Amino acid sequence: MKKVILPMLFIFMATIAFAQHSKQELVGKWQGIDNKSKDGSLIFKDKTKVALVVNGKESPYFDFSINLQKTPAPFDITVRRPDGHMVTLKTLLQFLDNNTIKWQIFEIDERPVNFNEGIKDSILILKRVKA
Repeated sequence: MKKVILPMLFIFMATIAFAQHSKQELVGKWQGIDNKSKDGSLIFKDKTKVALVVNGKESPYFDFSINLQKTPAPFDITVRRPDGHMVTLKTLLQFLDNNTIKWQIFEIDERPVNFNEGIKDSILILKRVKA
C-alpha cells in the first residue's frame, strides 16, 4: 500500500507545481469586452508594469504585484492619481487557459478571496492578443 501512495502523492504534487503560471506569461496585450459591450485591455510591459486601456484610452504604465500561487490571484495595481496620491486597485485575476484570463476590479478597500459573480459589471474575460 505504501508503495502506491508515495508515487501517487508525488504525481499529485508535481501536477500542482507545473500548473502554476508565471508573471512572464502575462507579458503582452490582453483584450476583452464586458457585459455592457465596453472594451478593455491590460498591457503587461514586463513582470512589474501594466497599462490599462478603457474605451480606447491607454493609461501610463503602473506598477503591479500579483500572487500567482493563489487561485484566483490577488492582483494589485498601484495608480498615481492626478493629485499625486497613490491608490491601489484591488483586483483578482485567474488564468482560464494559456490565452484567456478572468479579471475583476473591486471598488472596496478589501478584496474578497474569490470572484464576486454578483457584480457582473466588474468582470472581464480577456484574450491574449497575438502580435
